[in-house]
Amino acid sequence: MINIIIPCYNEEKSLAKLFKEINQIKVDINWLIIDNGSTDGTNKEIKRFMSMNDSRRIEYIKVKKNQGYGNGIKSGIRYLAEQKNANTIGWTHADGQTPLEDIVKGYKILIDSTSIEGCMVKGIRKSRNDSRIANIFTKAQSAILRLFKFKDLVEPNAQPTIIRNIDWLKLIDACEDDGLFDLSVLIYTMKSYQII
Repeated sequence: MINIIIPCYNEEKSLAKLFKEINQIKVDINWLIIDNGSTDGTNKEIKRFMSMNDSRRIEYIKVKKNQGYGNGIKSGIRYLAEQKNANTIGWTHADGQTPLEDIVKGYKILIDSTSIEGCMVKGIRKSRNDSRIANIFTKAQSAILRLFKFKDLVEPNAQPTIIRNIDWLKLIDACEDDGLFDLSVLIYTMKSYQII
């Protein structure tokens, strides 16, 4: 089974769309929603959604204080690795940047790649309307990836990201807590994982 972490930080307004998409996915996915220290009504919206839906497939963790994008994902990975003994874990954004159907596509690619012991499925972001600073930050991360021979990855923060067969606790200890989380995951996995 695949486990998907969705970190949410002040996503109160985008959660209705997210939850509608979750309900439309028919593949057996364990969803782990992380309230990553939100200061708006995110927590209330998540609880409302969970009370109205079959929560066997959906779990929820509240991080008390936001300590960065990566920290929210790492909280979910730690929970899934320690409490659920999860083997296949992925994550995506809560704000609708990536359709959840892309997770299903990525999971099918991962299933078709069973001959590869350790592999990662990484999404491709085709376009995004970001601030000038965010675009500069992304270009800098992409330049770092090129230094590490990731020629085909244009956007390190593109989602979804799905990984199979890794020591999850070592991964979260080695990776950043902030916006560099996805980049640090790519660098950590580059030696022994095939990225597809």
